Amino acid sequence: MKNFFVKLTKMLCVAVLGLLGFSACSDDPESASVAYGVRVLKYCYKGIVTDEDGNPIKGINVVMKGRFDSKESSLTISTDDNGEFKSGILVFSKDNVSEVEFVDVDGEANGGEFKSSTLKNDDMTSKDTHKEENYDLEYSATVKLKRK
Repeated sequence: MKNFFVKLTKMLCVAVLGLLGFSACSDDPESASVAYGVRVLKYCYKGIVTDEDGNPIKGINVVMKGRFDSKESSLTISTDDNGEFKSGILVFSKDNVSEVEFVDVDGEANGGEFKSSTLKNDDMTSKDTHKEENYDLEYSATVKLKRK
């Protein structure tokens, strides 16, 4: 009878520990802080795009170039009616965006044709937002585009 309770106790311990191990795993990248033993950070890119007079420009493509999913790639978002842009939360094990390009793709529809501009991460303002936001590091910029 004693052997039965010892075996039952061992099986219950194995089952509970196994369940605890699986509960620590998550498919949600936004909740990740450690992936495969590597610390990951959550990034956000935001800012405003204006013309030389300070007027906001809508419809400017903001192209973040870098390594996404272990390959060279890019992620594109557009400025809104106020000239503002904000990426979703990007999760990386290190700073993977190498540059951010601002491209006018709709010509005269947004009030003029504008020259493209490119910024590196070092050209943008970085802020540690760990305590106040749902991401760790925020890059922001105010970009003034020149007319063609």
